[in-house]
Amino acid sequence: IRGSTLLLDSLKLVVQEDRRDFEEHQKEVERRTAQVDQEHERLEHALKAQREAAEERVGRLEQDAARVDERLTTVQEQSLPQANEAIAQLRQGLSELDRKQKTRLGESKGELQSSLEELRDSVADVRTVAESAQAVAEASKAVAGDS
Repeated sequence: IRGSTLLLDSLKLVVQEDRRDFEEHQKEVERRTAQVDQEHERLEHALKAQREAAEERVGRLEQDAARVDERLTTVQEQSLPQANEAIAQLRQGLSELDRKQKTRLGESKGELQSSLEELRDSVADVRTVAESAQAVAEASKAVAGDS
């Protein structure tokens, strides 16, 4: 009985230690999840700010093109096609920039989600170990109770 009691006490300590480890790991997962969420939100805000700034630039460029068009009505046949080409190139550049930024955001988000999944897998492993240890402790307790 003493041996069983010592074994049971020992298993209780192991379970307590595993539970503490699990709780610490859970806190780390929550901290990292919060970091991932913050980074994702920061990236979304940065992309939105860049998109808005680019749209403002396009708006200014379109206004500039309109002013140029008004000033050069006498040479409209020469200047207007050039201005339109410049606007088309700027719009194309903006579209390409937007596409690249969305790609970068998607890649960052994918990397962050992958890290989060790895952390979740680790939590599941720790839970399994803790549950196994608890089951062993309960079985030992039952064995100690039977003897």
